[in-house]
Amino acid sequence: MNKDIEGIDWLREIRKKMADKYHNDPKIMGDYYRRIQKQYQHRIISGSSAHIR
Repeated sequence: MNKDIEGIDWLREIRKKMADKYHNDPKIMGDYYRRIQKQYQHRIISGSSAHIR
């Protein structure tokens, strides 16, 4: 397996835990992620506000 791919096992584990927590229901998971996105909206960088230094 590619070294870069093996390095993201921690992320796969988090995603699996989240999916299990919400019973693999995309609507429930989407609702959760939208709430989190709204809660941390001030931290999100998008569009023209994203500058590379």
